[in-house]
Amino acid sequence: MKAEIKKIVLDYFKLSPKEVFYKGKGSRKRELVYARQVIAYFLDRYTKLSLAKIGKEIGGYDHATVLFAKSQISDLCDVDNDVRNDIEKIKMIVDNKKENILTAIEVLKEYEKWEAELLLSNEAWDGGFESPLPRLTEILFDRLLEIQTLRNKVLYEWK
Repeated sequence: MKAEIKKIVLDYFKLSPKEVFYKGKGSRKRELVYARQVIAYFLDRYTKLSLAKIGKEIGGYDHATVLFAKSQISDLCDVDNDVRNDIEKIKMIVDNKKENILTAIEVLKEYEKWEAELLLSNEAWDGGFESPLPRLTEILFDRLLEIQTLRNKVLYEWK
């Protein structure tokens, strides 16, 4: 999820990773510092990364910088409408992506139920003509593999 959060924030501010995560001349420009702080804020909020790991993700900064970034964004949200609007919009984008992933997991659960029902129905088939269930089961199995791959990726990224 950390890569998605970084991409969402960078896209929102129309900045490149090279601009934001480069530690050199020009890296302390207000818009770059602000973007890094917002990324740190969301990484802390949505991942289980330590402050030190978040610091590495935003360009090799230490945990104190991340702690300051979090408090800076939280404090600014209380007094600055522009910051509050940025955070709310980015939060909606992140939550929407998270919701889409959770929906995919729910679909996976439905597929698993359907697969079990198809297998039971196929076992109870009484003949007459060729059962469509083997082909449906094959299609369902292919979809199930795709969704399980997505699920595994999601679970790994949201840890």
